[in-house]
Amino acid sequence: MYIERIEVSGFGGLRKFDAALERTARFDGPPRALVALQDAVQLAFAAWDPDSLRALLHRWGCVNPVVAGEGLPEGAQWDSAPGLGAVLDRGADGLLVVGVTLSLDPPQYGKLRRLAARDGRLIDALAEGARLSVRVGARFSPALDAVALDPLGFVLGAEAFPIAGAERPKWMTPFLLGLRGRLWRGPLPAATWGERARSYRASDHRSLRRALDALAAPPASLGEAVALPDGPAVYEEDDLVPARHLGRAAVDAAGLVGAVHLSEAEILMVDGPPPAWVEWLAEQAEADASPLEQVILMGVPGGHTLG
Repeated sequence: MYIERIEVSGFGGLRKFDAALERTARFDGPPRALVALQDAVQLAFAAWDPDSLRALLHRWGCVNPVVAGEGLPEGAQWDSAPGLGAVLDRGADGLLVVGVTLSLDPPQYGKLRRLAARDGRLIDALAEGARLSVRVGARFSPALDAVALDPLGFVLGAEAFPIAGAERPKWMTPFLLGLRGRLWRGPLPAATWGERARSYRASDHRSLRRALDALAAPPASLGEAVALPDGPAVYEEDDLVPARHLGRAAVDAAGLVGAVHLSEAEILMVDGPPPAWVEWLAEQAEADASPLEQVILMGVPGGHTLG
């Protein structure tokens, strides 16, 4: 799955934006606009992922956020959020709106094909291809201590489906919940290496092996590595040296390689990657050994310019 198009309105530093995205998408421009676009992408995915919403609220400085809603998130409230007003454009009246068009992968398309036996509307919708457009609004309270998430649109192919009331398809919520975890933002926390190493899933160990191989190869070039509970480590003669003791470059390598191979995401978004890593990351959207379908690089030249 990957994002084909995004539409954004209401964000501080990015009042309005609309663009088609490539499998490897590059953006450059003012830092505030770049961060706003990343927040917009994450907000779209937070509409069906409470963990993503919680992480975004922490990023915005919300203290003790509590996410409400059974199944899909309906909103959240928090104790305080100094500086939260900077997230909103002054003319937005407390409303952020994000729309994304997603190219669905074969398993998702197959799931919808099976559902078409019970909902004939899906037959016409899927005739247009495996393309889903979702719009979501985030309305903040006047005191900026709460937000309500409102679904604004769900279009499959050329077929618009009701998003509320009795006509809303029963399959819509389970299908959206199945899209959780598809987006990862930023480097992977070091401790996740240890979690994958302790896993009993064969898929986790295959991913871990690919990640360790990537650490040994350029641009990381760290040599033979193993996963410790708090991150990867490399052999130096008879010593096992954690990456955190090898400087900033090794820490960056562990975070970026881990984000590609161990995050379990299909879309990776990275802000200001080190120059030595830009091309390697760009290649991961279509590399045979990579699980990613799309890489979105922020603060790098050669693509869209925000302004």
